[in-house]
Amino acid sequence: MKTPLEYSFKFSGNSWNIVYDKDSDSIIAEIRNGETRKVWFISICLKEKQVCWEYFPVGETWWLGLTATGQGKVFLHKYKNPQFPETQGIVVLDIYSGNLLWKSQGFTFYKLIGDTLIATDASKTSPAFVYLDPSTGTIEKEVEETDFLGTATPLVEERVLAPSVYKEGDAYFSETKAFLVTMNKKPVRIIEYLEMGKVLVLSFYEEKEPHIENVLMLLDKKSGVVIWETIIQKEVEGIGFGTFFAIKESILFVRDKKEIVILEVSS
Repeated sequence: MKTPLEYSFKFSGNSWNIVYDKDSDSIIAEIRNGETRKVWFISICLKEKQVCWEYFPVGETWWLGLTATGQGKVFLHKYKNPQFPETQGIVVLDIYSGNLLWKSQGFTFYKLIGDTLIATDASKTSPAFVYLDPSTGTIEKEVEETDFLGTATPLVEERVLAPSVYKEGDAYFSETKAFLVTMNKKPVRIIEYLEMGKVLVLSFYEEKEPHIENVLMLLDKKSGVVIWETIIQKEVEGIGFGTFFAIKESILFVRDKKEIVILEVSS
């Protein structure tokens, strides 16, 4: 089995949030630099394996975040008050160019259904919903929540594969741990497990005094032979899950917070 091809993208800030967009076949990432208190957004086109654009907000130094993508747009959220970070405000970018399309402090992103953007109106004292044109931000009409209740765009795109999470104490955790112990690995707390054709992908934590490491490993599912291995993070601050996900034939993860890695797997 071939060794996976690795494509990596390093930034001067931490990768805070990543969203995959099916229509543009790209990932949008929110990058934050805590020292300079700057936030910016990048697009990585998966077919070309390159950064397609970067968006550096003018005047927005920190209080801006990635919400969602859809309909050829990137939706960002602002905040009502930095002291009490409740979201209020929308910033919309073109997903293919990264150009700013429109922004509004008066509306807050609520949901995207088909080609309709549903937002809440901050000028009203009680929750009020409006349909906005995603391309311009103009109000199409005011609506009640009952008008769209029960309809939603799936939160997890069907092409995105998330691993199963095995927690310490589960039978699957014990079984997978026993397998890893045969390779002198000592996983603790959580193991993430995903099968991709003939490839098995495992992400787990190991105690390496005086810290804990997060390891990502690819194995031949039939033979159990390790194909590829890396340390995602050398000094883990908090143990959790969601350390990687898969899109079609690729695995995506963030190494040491600052490096987005696309691993092209041939199964």
